[in-house]
Amino acid sequence: KEKGIEAKFSPFGWYKSFKINCIGHEVAEMYRDVKLYIQPGEHIENAVFKVITPQGTELNLEFDEDKKVLPLKEIKDEDFQLFLESELGTKRIDEGIEPAHIKVMKEFELVDFDPNTDAGNLRWYSKGVIMKNLIKSFVEDRIIDYGAILIDTPLMYTTKNKKLTAQTARFPARSYWVESGSDRYILRYASDFLLFDLLSSMNLKPHYFPLRIYEWEQYSFRREMKGELTGLRRLRTFVMPDLHTLCKDVKSSVEEFKSQYFLIKNLLDDLGIKSYIIFRATQDFYRENKEWIKELIKKEGQPALLELWEERYFYFVLKFERPVLSAQNRSATLSTNQIIQSDKSY
Repeated sequence: KEKGIEAKFSPFGWYKSFKINCIGHEVAEMYRDVKLYIQPGEHIENAVFKVITPQGTELNLEFDEDKKVLPLKEIKDEDFQLFLESELGTKRIDEGIEPAHIKVMKEFELVDFDPNTDAGNLRWYSKGVIMKNLIKSFVEDRIIDYGAILIDTPLMYTTKNKKLTAQTARFPARSYWVESGSDRYILRYASDFLLFDLLSSMNLKPHYFPLRIYEWEQYSFRREMKGELTGLRRLRTFVMPDLHTLCKDVKSSVEEFKSQYFLIKNLLDDLGIKSYIIFRATQDFYRENKEWIKELIKKEGQPALLELWEERYFYFVLKFERPVLSAQNRSATLSTNQIIQSDKSY
């Protein structure tokens, strides 16, 4: 008052000064150095879609004013046209019709919903478990014959390891979190993270390659939006059979890719599943490798959907997908295969 300064009592006490530090929380820190992830819907306008015929002809797709893909005169397969409409977005709207498989899985007492758990987690009855285990044994025998070794990685991983969280940060809203004391963990949605961390600490010699590593992930987790959950088609807890192969160079990875292309095809054929073909790649990679890609399609004897990007939006330069078409004419991918080239995040 003597100096003409108006003073009030401070709720912080009578300290002459104080300092506030905001120490980085591991959850915030894990996102700090991660570039913004480009969702498919954000770059799909820049992508070029084509259809490749078994004869190797590239057909440009055309769309009407409602962005519905127009029929191709060169393709007579009506199911393939329905697949294109679903995959390219014009058949993805939920019409409120319950998928046919939900009625089947309940009537035959294979799988059912459980009101005591989080949505997207199902209960399996005895017959369903037997069927799932038979498929597991069938696939595993093929993979072992193919030359893969088996591993099993933990269900969760720490947020303190930047190598592990770099990829997870692209899907922050779809992760399950687990707290153990003062530590936080993420429930895996694939075995990639812990597997690549394991491999990065190993001394690998050239004659080890191609090194094929397989894991039957009995439990993987991805917290899909509740409105996206659809019976067995989209879950929050799911089985993920995962095969990774380390190759010494791009040339050998291409040869391995070709081999696994037919490994996947034969598995689905033997299971009696009709599937379609999608290739997604950068324009540069496709330009340099289109001859052998077209040769695969020729051997398959059916057309394939091709998506090309100007830039590398994802961690792979080439991705192959095997989608199927449901009774509601909605596409769902059963298997994928991809070439990851010099990806530093792993």
